[in-house]
Amino acid sequence: MIQVRLSWWLEHNVKLPLSQFGFRKSRSCADNLSILTTKIYSGFTNGLYTTVAYLDVKSAFDDVDPTSLVYLLKDLGLPETICKFYYNLTGERLIYFNINGEITGPFVTRKGVPQGCVSSPTLYSISVSQLIYILIGCDCLQFADDIALIVTHKDPKVALKILERNLKRVNLFLQKIGLSLSLEKTNIVIHTNHKDSDFSNLSVTVDSIQIPVSNSAKFLGLTLDKNLSWSTHLNHIVKKISPSINIIRSLRTTWWGGHPRSLLLIYKSIVSAAIDYGLCCIPSNTNSFFEKINVLQRRALRFALGLRNTTPNRIVYAESQIYPLQLRQEKLAYNYIIRSFSTTNHPATIAISNLVDSLKKSSPRYIHNLPLLKAFTKLKRFQKKVYSSPIPPCYVFSLEAQQTESTIILDKGETIAKADNPPTEFIHQFSDLLQSHTPFYTDGSKKDTGLYVGLAIHSPDHGPDPLDLNLKFKIDPHNSIFSAEALAIQFTLELIILKKISKSIIFTDCLSALLCLTHQEAIIDSTHITIFRIKTRLLEILQNHQEVIFAWIPSHKGIPGNETADILAKQACGSGISPSNLIPHSDLRQFTNNLCRDKFKKFLTRVDVNKGVQYFQNYFSHSSKPWFNNTTLCRTQVVTTVRVRSNHYSLAYSLHRKNLVQSPLCPCGKDNEDLNHVYWSCERFDNHRKLLLFKLMKTKIFPPYTISQFLSDPKPSHIEILCKFLKSAEILL
Repeated sequence: MIQVRLSWWLEHNVKLPLSQFGFRKSRSCADNLSILTTKIYSGFTNGLYTTVAYLDVKSAFDDVDPTSLVYLLKDLGLPETICKFYYNLTGERLIYFNINGEITGPFVTRKGVPQGCVSSPTLYSISVSQLIYILIGCDCLQFADDIALIVTHKDPKVALKILERNLKRVNLFLQKIGLSLSLEKTNIVIHTNHKDSDFSNLSVTVDSIQIPVSNSAKFLGLTLDKNLSWSTHLNHIVKKISPSINIIRSLRTTWWGGHPRSLLLIYKSIVSAAIDYGLCCIPSNTNSFFEKINVLQRRALRFALGLRNTTPNRIVYAESQIYPLQLRQEKLAYNYIIRSFSTTNHPATIAISNLVDSLKKSSPRYIHNLPLLKAFTKLKRFQKKVYSSPIPPCYVFSLEAQQTESTIILDKGETIAKADNPPTEFIHQFSDLLQSHTPFYTDGSKKDTGLYVGLAIHSPDHGPDPLDLNLKFKIDPHNSIFSAEALAIQFTLELIILKKISKSIIFTDCLSALLCLTHQEAIIDSTHITIFRIKTRLLEILQNHQEVIFAWIPSHKGIPGNETADILAKQACGSGISPSNLIPHSDLRQFTNNLCRDKFKKFLTRVDVNKGVQYFQNYFSHSSKPWFNNTTLCRTQVVTTVRVRSNHYSLAYSLHRKNLVQSPLCPCGKDNEDLNHVYWSCERFDNHRKLLLFKLMKTKIFPPYTISQFLSDPKPSHIEILCKFLKSAEILL
């Protein structure tokens, strides 16, 4: 609780420097990496040398001086009681050590912040918050105790001298607050696109310790060499994910083991996560390394799905619904740029914008292929349409407003949804409230091809303060239906305040909006500006001694007020009032997701590739999830089905196409041994076929049959029948 309040106070009053990205909401390692790499690429395009000192603070969290920290807390303006609390927390502690299972101690320590304490990262950030103000002619990036000092200049020797002076300032500053630089671990790299440049004879000196210029350094998990070739980092990824892929391999064989759905989740957790980190900072021209990772990616997916090695790559991606590396990189870049738009004057968007402005025709082609640059160029037209603030919304609005509780009725809506006559049940459930409270019905509407998203407010001509009100609004089409529903609730609350209505009840069919208002954790973690505005209006209503009740009701159940609001919302898409409303940044993800989905479909279905033609003619669907995602089928049934759909299975007809057997003929000698022959006509399986046909006809499907009719839209009941036939015939595909 204290940590939440401390974070809110620090962020609301802008007490932490913009250069610190560690352990702060809406800030991450990705910010540091994107800003740094973009500055380096800008130096490349302008013919400048970007000299960076990658610093390591020695025992940073363990050496924070409590006395200096408390004085700093007082200078920031924190109350005396809070300063005393944190001094008592850090000033003197008993610590114990676990050595080979034996607890030793206690020992007294009078420095450092406690390990595992939620406040420790924030306290450390406060202790070094003044570092940015001592630097001259030098940019700084921080993620907790990882620091990068950046100097860009046309002369590398001048840049080094500036960097050396600032390094001495940083070292002296840290010593004054009880910390120190680990000069042995400090690396200096001069980044340039001149591949033949040799800086091995250059160095800087701090505290009589000489720090030579290195060819590469590791910063926040990424290895950055002087030319940003990325070869070392990408090789590291290859080595890192190979053991993870072996984990997936060990959890299954072709026919038993982990379910493909579970193995895909494991893939996303331990393989994809390792690949994704920092990926959008790497130009997409590094094809040789990308192809190595793509090969490993497809290997993992084949293990998960049980597909044969001969299965075309496009089918592997289509069946798993996993993007290839280049497309995944593009999606990550889109997501990052969208998030950066939510912060006013975000350092990353400024750096990328400067890079765009400095690009020339003579600039290296690979810089034009930088994913962040391409994503920014694509989305720049939305930047002024997206709501942004200098700090996240949870720090803009008061904690009192965020913690304001409201009366929300959910259970009655569930009863109405199950009733035989929902309108009658609605009257029965809410008869008392409809007589004592002024009713409002809100709704939102979004059409796939609409120019606007509509929202409406309807208040009928009955109740204690009858309004007979119908309001229609239209907002930008990139808003989500959630945003429309939430905005309708916000406008209704503003109307209640304006009209000074003493008691009101708001009916909505948007359960997600009400759940978001119900859970305090959801509000704190939310980045949706409308939710915070709703909470602020609720606080104002409470202070005005007014009463508002929210009630969820099911949609399209014939409830008169809800049906009227639904009609009005649909009309509003074309004829509503246009309020001044900016798009929440999270809503833009639907637009970029659609861009990536369309590109994925084009990649999968391109006509210039002959492999997998049958699959894309008969089985491919545009779903964003694998067809087996919500089924109860076992691994054997899923693997059998994906092999059949891919047309790569262990029958002679398929094996012959890959020169694995001499003849495609069935042992019966009458036809090729393909699936249609085995299932419907091969005399070797006549006895097994009787039960198969009986079960299929029992599902009201009658001959003639083809295998594609059952697998183009796989139904678990059909797959179980088909797999039982194969099992009884002792056929493993």
